[in-house]
Amino acid sequence: PEVLVLDEPTVGLDPKQIIEIRNLIKALGKDHTIILSSHILTEVSAVCERVVIISKGEIAAIDTPENLSKNFRNMSKMSITISGPKNSVINLIKPIYGVKYIEAQTEKDRDVITYIVESDKDLDVRKPIFFAMAKAGYPILELKSLGMSLEDIFLQVVTEGKEVN
Repeated sequence: PEVLVLDEPTVGLDPKQIIEIRNLIKALGKDHTIILSSHILTEVSAVCERVVIISKGEIAAIDTPENLSKNFRNMSKMSITISGPKNSVINLIKPIYGVKYIEAQTEKDRDVITYIVESDKDLDVRKPIFFAMAKAGYPILELKSLGMSLEDIFLQVVTEGKEVN
């Protein structure tokens, strides 16, 4: 058939079967239109090229998962691992212009900590953070951008009534 409708195709499957079903859906998607209905949004992100979010019976968002993540967020979010005392690192990053939020996430050891930093969407705070850490002698061991997950977008759409088209 030209169109296949799949409702929760991975529910109840073990991890190996889930991978097999994902691969099957991707392969079938090359020659067929696949409509996948699921509340397991990590599955949707893993296999779908386009996403439609329906809220209160209306289409609230439609785009690729990547574009939804880029266009929907109003903040930039990054994960940054720094070797340095937690309170000092937080006190150096918090006052940087554009930084809205910082939280110590995980400690690899006493002085190697991963932080989540949120900043204004249109401000790149990486350079000021780099220079503040370099001046203090706290090496940055890893820095990566974190996009919004499909779950985050879905929750904003259905709880805040935001629309993205």
